[in-house]
Amino acid sequence: MKAGELTPSGQPSSMARGVLRSHGSDSVGLIGSECYRDISTIIREGTKQLYNHFIMGVFSDFAAKHWVLGGIAVSLLWFVAGKQSVSNRRSDAAALWQSVAVLIVIIMSGWALAEREWLGLAAGIVVLYLEVRSMRRSTLKIKSQ
Repeated sequence: MKAGELTPSGQPSSMARGVLRSHGSDSVGLIGSECYRDISTIIREGTKQLYNHFIMGVFSDFAAKHWVLGGIAVSLLWFVAGKQSVSNRRSDAAALWQSVAVLIVIIMSGWALAEREWLGLAAGIVVLYLEVRSMRRSTLKIKSQ
């Protein structure tokens, strides 16, 4: 028997009693609390690893299947940042932010074409059209003022 094991009667084994005596205790409570601490640590660490593996697996699987949505979302974020710069009267920064957004949509659309994702290509073209149209309107408003 190993230290920490119980006999069939539920008492600590002779080796466990020796370990307890060497630690200055003659009770089973020490083994129980150490065992509980070890088990809870193992469960906590295992749960973290399982959670991280599961979440990252689900997220990476979703991103791999729906990369068009990610490309459109990133492009729109850059474009909204450019619109914010327009409202703050910083047209030079706005042009940079919005140009990056248009570049992202062009790259995403090219990748959709290469992957033969026709729905993704159509969505990319629509977003590109809306972004360019909005940029032209913003430019015309700035020039007319």
